[in-house]
Amino acid sequence: MVQMLKLHSQRNGSKKKGLRSDASEIELKPLTDATPSQTPVTSPTNASSDENIQISKRSFTRYIVLFVAVMVGCYHLGRWTCMVEHQDLLDGDVESKPKGDDKTTKTDGDYFMNMQKVQAIRRKGQQLLSELEEYYSKHKGGAQSILIGPGGWANGWVFFGKRTAREEKLVDTMARALLNPHQSVFKIGVIGSSVAAGHDNCAYDNYQHQLERTFSPIWEAAGMKLEIQNAGQGGSCGDSHKNQVWCIQQNVSPDSDIVHYSWSYFEVGDDMDGRKEREKLVRWTQLLPNSPPVHLVNVLFEEACLGQQEGGNPHENEMFEAYQEYGYNAFCMRYAIASGQYQWKRGDPIFEGQHSGDGLHNTTRYGLNETNAERRESLGVILRNWHPGPLGFQYISDALAYSYTTAMLAALDRIEAVMATKKFAKSKTKPIVPRNHTVAEAAWWRDRPIIMGQQMKDPLFCDPRYCKVDQAPKCLNLEIPTYGFWGASIAKPNDDLNPFKGENQDWKEYQEGMGDRWHMVNRLEASLYVDKPEMCQFPDHCAAVEAKSPENGRMVFKLPKMEVGMVIICFCCGKDVAKPQFLDNPNVEVDFNGKILDRSTWDIFPEKKCARVIKEHGTAVGSHGHSYLSVRLLQGNNQTVRISHVITI
Repeated sequence: MVQMLKLHSQRNGSKKKGLRSDASEIELKPLTDATPSQTPVTSPTNASSDENIQISKRSFTRYIVLFVAVMVGCYHLGRWTCMVEHQDLLDGDVESKPKGDDKTTKTDGDYFMNMQKVQAIRRKGQQLLSELEEYYSKHKGGAQSILIGPGGWANGWVFFGKRTAREEKLVDTMARALLNPHQSVFKIGVIGSSVAAGHDNCAYDNYQHQLERTFSPIWEAAGMKLEIQNAGQGGSCGDSHKNQVWCIQQNVSPDSDIVHYSWSYFEVGDDMDGRKEREKLVRWTQLLPNSPPVHLVNVLFEEACLGQQEGGNPHENEMFEAYQEYGYNAFCMRYAIASGQYQWKRGDPIFEGQHSGDGLHNTTRYGLNETNAERRESLGVILRNWHPGPLGFQYISDALAYSYTTAMLAALDRIEAVMATKKFAKSKTKPIVPRNHTVAEAAWWRDRPIIMGQQMKDPLFCDPRYCKVDQAPKCLNLEIPTYGFWGASIAKPNDDLNPFKGENQDWKEYQEGMGDRWHMVNRLEASLYVDKPEMCQFPDHCAAVEAKSPENGRMVFKLPKMEVGMVIICFCCGKDVAKPQFLDNPNVEVDFNGKILDRSTWDIFPEKKCARVIKEHGTAVGSHGHSYLSVRLLQGNNQTVRISHVITI
């Protein structure tokens, strides 16, 4: 019997669900509660008791006046401004980090933000930008061109004039995360191929881990944590962008704040240009709780990253224009490198495998402290083969960190401006739009608008049946790792609602390569970290449930509610496994709510490892109050059948 697989989501350890628990609130000790034993009044030896009483009364009066003055100041200046003044006034009576420490925390009672945090975050953010600007100072155009401008991004940041809707979306994302009292973790979810996973390196050196180390201190200054969920999957499982975008709610957390999409080598040719998949992803992510912006991360000379420059693709630019309000953008590693001091071209040796250095840097920044010469040189590799090396990944990490920090500082400017107004100080509920601020500028103080798929513009490339919906698709993905929530689930054999209760249900768990300690790790790094395998190990592995004969009985899936009524089953492990295991196998039977499905209606969709068994009208509910899908092998079967995904919409 297959037990329910454990959810791979990562939850924070808050004591009170949903609230930050790593904080210490400023405590103002009462100024009038002192007793004679706590604050003795020393008087001359021959002084009368009446004089002692007069001294005590004068002291008491001073405290009362001071207390009233502070309270009046709080009322007029606002709660958050008052916190900062109290720290100066009551030095020693404030239970928080010492002044100047950039790591602060937020308590459940500290509902929004205070000036101390704004200043701490700003210091860390400005420090990071300064470090990156110094590091890239000898590159043509400097950090602003390479890391946030047109050097690597399709749509660079506008530093002068009105910000674009794309930039406003990123600023809004940062502001909402900082101001949300129920959010203690800022999540970046990554879906992609082995490039996203970071194969042929140590996991420590992929761009996600570099970005965590670079960008985390700023979130720590806000009393928060940065978490990057890397669901990059190697090619041996047979996955591609075509099927994985359907699983955005399980591969990464549905409450991700930003989503990265990285399938560089899969978007090749007219049939696989990726626009349909990217458009699906951009539209579906806006239906998730945080409506995260989608950033394409590409390691090639991808024409999408040229934007409006010469050679830019008009179809890509059409997508950027259509979805700029949702923050859609693209960064290309090779264009960023090529825009540097030496103006590298496509065929230059710098882009050959195992080349170390970009002409100005021979290793990563953290590689400068490496004492092992081989490891130091290895950290300077731009491309291992088709997979980037650590220095190549550093460009990606730095570009993301620089862009996100710039957006965060812009968010702080607006937060601080709103906090300084008297209208804000007097607001006892949710902050109102202050004078001299437009609704657009202060919109992030209010609840996030709910986006309806039917209200979005008509899609440019993807099928409206699947793109113009109000709920993102749901998925059961049995591969490793995943960080979100499943849609379909494996029904318990003894569940009273299971329509096949009492029948044999004994499919087995299958996981590929779990015993390979150095799965996809560069050989040099494996030899250097033989005693620290966790430094290098990658979490991604193919996985499924399998049956080899009718003796395994049924695999029963409980399906979630659906909007379109389409059901897809994907198989493991390889790129063309749906046909031999399923479509061309006459000894497989699929039952939906008590009805055996007509196999002549099945087809390959959306990838060659997947089969669509119900195209539509699958929204009907079974007699048990839910919909159930059952798969079993019939007599005469000689194929091992492995199911890795069940996708519904």
